[in-house]
Amino acid sequence: MEVRSENLRRYEIDTGNLLDAVFRSYRLSIERLDPVGLWRVGRGKIADRSREVYFVRSCERGAVSTVCDVLGSHGKCCVFAPTRASSRTLSQQLSCVVIGLEDVIDWQDHAFLLDDDAINGRFGSLETLPKPTKSKPKRSTRAAAIEALRQELNAHIVAAADHAFDTEARTGTPVLLPRPTQAELAARINVSAPTLSRCMEDRSAPELRILWDAADDVYEVMKWRKLAAKNRR
Repeated sequence: MEVRSENLRRYEIDTGNLLDAVFRSYRLSIERLDPVGLWRVGRGKIADRSREVYFVRSCERGAVSTVCDVLGSHGKCCVFAPTRASSRTLSQQLSCVVIGLEDVIDWQDHAFLLDDDAINGRFGSLETLPKPTKSKPKRSTRAAAIEALRQELNAHIVAAADHAFDTEARTGTPVLLPRPTQAELAARINVSAPTLSRCMEDRSAPELRILWDAADDVYEVMKWRKLAAKNRR
């Protein structure tokens, strides 16, 4: 149940105990890294590899600056923020994957439960996509980036469809897996933000815009599931 933020000021949140309860399935090494609200949680197996896991409690301007200084070189880690909105704010500043806890957490049998499939889906094919090389001509490099972006969006739609069908089966209502930001996509396929923007606007690849729009609609990703899976093979 959503609680108005001003009502929370009457409470003192024990973040360490909260993280211990939420991430109990990970190898915990909980440590507060700064007074503003950056925590090291430990390590967890995410998307078939062991990753450092962090939690950012505050997304105020000063806190975001601190987080960027500490995690700027940690491109393979997984960062959690409390809400979808705060994760989007951080995603604009970090190259690593940022996930809002409200999108991947549930309460079952008197305990927190993380949706591992949804978390893994945010990484998609992060480490398996082909990367453009400097020796290729400019158009060839653009074509490689477009293909990598197409695969990334297809992979996300497959994961989002799985998540939607699963939540519909469990609760009766499909839930959308948040679409990665363009900054996240650029980091995943190892291109600059301007290059990614040019790929999205390239007239030779109109399907990128279609995939991008579909990824932001839960019913569209459910319809696109079979096509996205076919394109991914």
